[in-house]
Amino acid sequence: MKCPAILPTESERLTALSNHGLDNESLIPNLDPVVHIAARMFGMPVAAVNMIGSDHVFFAAHVGAGKFDMSRDVSFCAHTINQPSVMVVPDATLDERFHDNPLVTGAANLRFYAGVPLLSPEGLALGALCIVDNQPHTDFSASDQLRLQELAKMASDRLELRRIEVSGNRSRPNFEEYAGNSTTPVVWFDQTLCITAWNNAAAQSHGYSLEEGIGKPVEQLMPERSRPIFHEIINKAITAGTLDELVIPSEISGLRKDGSQFILGFSLFSWKDAGRIKFEAVLKDITAQRLEEIELRQQANIDPLTGLENRASFYRAVESAMITPSPMTVLMIDLDGFKDLNDTLGDAVGDCIIKEVSNRLLKLVDTVGIAARLGGDEFAIMWPQMTNPGLALQLAEAVVATIAIPINVMGRRFALPQAVA
Repeated sequence: MKCPAILPTESERLTALSNHGLDNESLIPNLDPVVHIAARMFGMPVAAVNMIGSDHVFFAAHVGAGKFDMSRDVSFCAHTINQPSVMVVPDATLDERFHDNPLVTGAANLRFYAGVPLLSPEGLALGALCIVDNQPHTDFSASDQLRLQELAKMASDRLELRRIEVSGNRSRPNFEEYAGNSTTPVVWFDQTLCITAWNNAAAQSHGYSLEEGIGKPVEQLMPERSRPIFHEIINKAITAGTLDELVIPSEISGLRKDGSQFILGFSLFSWKDAGRIKFEAVLKDITAQRLEEIELRQQANIDPLTGLENRASFYRAVESAMITPSPMTVLMIDLDGFKDLNDTLGDAVGDCIIKEVSNRLLKLVDTVGIAARLGGDEFAIMWPQMTNPGLALQLAEAVVATIAIPINVMGRRFALPQAVA
């Protein structure tokens, strides 16, 4: 039986994969933060960025992944790239597409899967960001899907930066063909630090028209404080004739025409032309991305109601201390009687009580320990390096005493019946 011919769109997709340097099955370090955030945010044992080849799948980044069958025929991600958004499989054993899949019936025991296609600027699916568990999850909500899509956008941006880097290392074509229509800001400049070419994305990012850049100093795109480091790198490159072995910062501050500043993802490349070194800078505005990463990390580690560490973050801290090994004291705290109070007076009052208890626990541990909300009316405290049983007992008594102090909420005074530590 003959294999079906690859469709033109599939051929274009594989070409795009090659243009990104993703056809050699190598891991991509700048994707590591994405999979680590995904695993922590959703509490999943496995998160990965998978690239989809013509007949197999390979990892570009992963955390927690063991040995999987990487053939395209069995890959869930190969299905994901044909979806318009998120593909969610709550329980693969109940899904007619996957119930007899070797990844489900075999040693991998895959039960839950959620994946988002990673698209090139032209809309070609290169691979997928996915999270996986060997337990089913029927509660993966619409907001969870939105957060996974946000992480996928972050991964796609990082893949586009890789394409620019790979393309630049392979050859230096005509600028318009190379980067003229790219959505990634690209700037070429020479040894005199004058801009020789830039695209609309670069001009607009810095608040200029396309015509305003040619012949202007490239340093006008960064504030004064960033220029000394930039000059040092360029001078060393001119002396050595290459950027090889120079330490290039991955981020710098950018400067717009109106004087406002922002965070730039900074990638720098060089090549020789007629014996003179020339440079390419990829200057992508990552201000929103950095803010998004901070928010995503907070969502993965912080309880949204109280601002305390959440259950997953607290357990990781305890596990880390146990692996070291490092002495510590851990208190588990339960608010007896809170449920009846919450049911009687309503969630608004209950939330205020939970917040006040959280504030009191935070003051007790100060900067020495970790206070966490495990869920509902359950809290925990970890005090690193605490080895004195007497001090640990005093801490437990202080916790009970501080929670017993009546709480003023909405003009009324409440006292919890009891706190157990």
